[in-house]
Amino acid sequence: MASVGGHGIWYSQAFAQGVGHLLALALEILDRDGNPEWRIIVPVVPVVVGLAFALVVVLAFAGSPAVSMTSEAPPAELVAMVELAAPEAEVAVVVEAAAPIPPPTGRRIEASLHSGESLSLLFQRERLSPADLDGIVRSGPIARRLRSIRPGEEITIDVSDDNDVTRLAWQVDVWETVEFARVGDGYEGREVTRPPISKRGIYNATITNNLFVAATRAGLEDEVAMRLADVFRWDVDFITQVRPGDAFRVLIEEHWLEGELREFGPILAAEFTNRGLTHVAVRYENSPGGGIFFNPDGRPLRKSFLKAPLEFTRVSSPFNPSRVHPLWGTRRPHRGTDYAAPTGTPVFATGAGRVTRAGHTAPNGNYVVIRHSGGIETKYLHLSRIETGIKRGTSVKQGDMIGRVGSTGWSTGPHLHYEFVVDGVHRDPVTVELPKSEPIPEVDKHDFLLATAPLLAHLRSPDESNPQLASAFGED
Repeated sequence: MASVGGHGIWYSQAFAQGVGHLLALALEILDRDGNPEWRIIVPVVPVVVGLAFALVVVLAFAGSPAVSMTSEAPPAELVAMVELAAPEAEVAVVVEAAAPIPPPTGRRIEASLHSGESLSLLFQRERLSPADLDGIVRSGPIARRLRSIRPGEEITIDVSDDNDVTRLAWQVDVWETVEFARVGDGYEGREVTRPPISKRGIYNATITNNLFVAATRAGLEDEVAMRLADVFRWDVDFITQVRPGDAFRVLIEEHWLEGELREFGPILAAEFTNRGLTHVAVRYENSPGGGIFFNPDGRPLRKSFLKAPLEFTRVSSPFNPSRVHPLWGTRRPHRGTDYAAPTGTPVFATGAGRVTRAGHTAPNGNYVVIRHSGGIETKYLHLSRIETGIKRGTSVKQGDMIGRVGSTGWSTGPHLHYEFVVDGVHRDPVTVELPKSEPIPEVDKHDFLLATAPLLAHLRSPDESNPQLASAFGED
């Protein structure tokens, strides 16, 4: 038998109420004479039948032995009905969550400053808010670096769908980016540095045309060719002395990032063979000057005089005591070397000394004469201008700029006429024997050999050449 608890009482009350409604309905149907009222019976009969059927179902359900009518738990059928209804509710939730609001896409601007343009003009050109630029400029000390942006440098700007600048990044160089990101109503700046991976590479080539062409075919940039010429400028005049068949070999530091060679670092060691004579240079960091080049025996390559008063360029008229003068058509000695170069090219003192003359004459144009120790005098003629401060009595150091190339005086075009005079006798500055420099002190010799021996061994290793250099030995 089923136990009758709270649910049984409810069913009993429902049954009693149903019986009461049926008796009241029966009384309504009979009139006072006891005759049936058909106008009422016809619409009421279906209602009465329905109530009766419902009472039968309720009584059958209450007496079912398979159902426990306790007050602690609802009928199992009701639980099953709830469980069957639950998945429909879950489906409704999933459908509602499957339609999120799409995020804003925004856009990215890759730009750079035009010549004479500022960030303000860039923002106007890209139709960006000047208030955003003001917020970036006022974000902190890092923003002051934006004053150093140069035309052509890469600038990336991220903009939201509302045309708000969310990020500005300036690629300072290969290794560093300065960027500003929106935080709340303002911006925060930071400097992002990506350190390179340093390696060592060997590059070599034989010259069949000129140093620049050979260096390019070897995989080096023109800037490295200039540095190579600078290393040996006390021993080789790269303007007049380099010939086809000369060769070089360079051990240089390479800087790599993300698997790519991004730039060349310092030259560590090098050889240059000029007219059959090989000059060797190795970098020694612990020298008093730091990063100075020496030969393998510890003697500095820097000497009392540079071989040429200009940076690497071309020569138009070498030293020739029997040449025919281009203006007068007569055989007049050419007691110097003419270096053809564009007007304004810097001219350097080839050695330390004191200026004895600086002025202008009809044949020489603007000129400077410097007296050096050892009875040596150097002359620089046809200058377009003499540098401020260069006058009689001025002391100069080797490499000081004293003027600029021009075509003043008896000149047929822009060039520098350079003379080298020893004890009153004009000498060819290209071939004259120059005083040797003092070797490294003996107390430092051991440390020098320990530091430079591995570099020289690496430079001379036969199988260490860059694999792309095979073409460097062909014809230019």
